Amino acid sequence: MKILALKNAHYAEIDDKVYSFINKNKLSFFSQKIGNNTYAVCDLRRSNDKDKPHIYLYLHRLVFAVMTGRIPKMIDHKNRDGLDCKIQNLREATRSQNLHNQRTYNCNGYQGIWYDKKNKRYYAEITKDKIGYKPGSSKDLIEAVKIYNKKAIELYGDYARLNDI
Repeated sequence: MKILALKNAHYAEIDDKVYSFINKNKLSFFSQKIGNNTYAVCDLRRSNDKDKPHIYLYLHRLVFAVMTGRIPKMIDHKNRDGLDCKIQNLREATRSQNLHNQRTYNCNGYQGIWYDKKNKRYYAEITKDKIGYKPGSSKDLIEAVKIYNKKAIELYGDYARLNDI
């Protein structure tokens, strides 16, 4: 594993094989914030090709290509860290799987959990393929989180974004 310094004070983690490829091809990188995450971006234009347009590629796509020989439509970071581009952290995903693995920010700090003041209950809610599921509720927040986590595993398997309890 190697640490790759990006132009604007961020760092990305990559595999040794990818690091050798980058050094051999003299590629440059910068970081780009998209939503709540930061990603490493490669400028494929060589420094001596000033008259040619910039061609940008996300580092995780470059890593996947170098390590597997192909670039799928969608690549997911298992740990949701856009700067962790080691091959063991990357996996091919559908759009639905990739969207489900995003971070969430709400009042209670848990994905898929909302509180009904009138009934004084926490409800678990999850969506897959545009179908909403309401697997249950509880007066206890942690119990509702467990209900959500169980349904997330049922629907998404290895791509489930589980809440930490």
